[in-house]
Amino acid sequence: MRIPFLLCMIPALVCAKDIEKTAWEVLNHALADGNPVKRSQALTALGLIGSTAPHVVDLLEAGLTEKDVTVRQTAAAVMGEIGARQAIPMLKKALDDESGEVSFAAARSLWQMGDSSGREIFWAVLAGEQKTDPGMIQGEIRDAKRKMHSPAALAKIGISEAAGFLFLGWKLRTNWNLWN
Repeated sequence: MRIPFLLCMIPALVCAKDIEKTAWEVLNHALADGNPVKRSQALTALGLIGSTAPHVVDLLEAGLTEKDVTVRQTAAAVMGEIGARQAIPMLKKALDDESGEVSFAAARSLWQMGDSSGREIFWAVLAGEQKTDPGMIQGEIRDAKRKMHSPAALAKIGISEAAGFLFLGWKLRTNWNLWN
């Protein structure tokens, strides 16, 4: 009775190895993508795998050195969520990040792991001396840059602008007919 069951499991075990390999290929491809949203999503997915899988913390640490603020912020937050204690030195460096969002995420992650070295950032935020958000203008610029890299967002912008232009043309034409 057990032998047929075990024989049925052999193909499943072989396929599981292929599935794991494919999953890592998808993650690595997303981490190398030019779109920062996709890179942030890949870092979030790494957090679901956890810190026990090989290279997860290394990939998250690489995310802390990215040029995009959102990617760095995501990497810092995920490190805290998975309790990546081996990343504490990198998180301490991230406390001095030029972006308040990244330094706050790093402080929060350190706090989650029992390290209070980011306490000054919390006090600065509470006192109103430091912001944790990019501000209205910076946020809009960042949002516009993200939209320019997303085909779906560009299509949505095009449709919206075309619809507005068509409405304006219709409105002008109907008003023109009223005057003539």
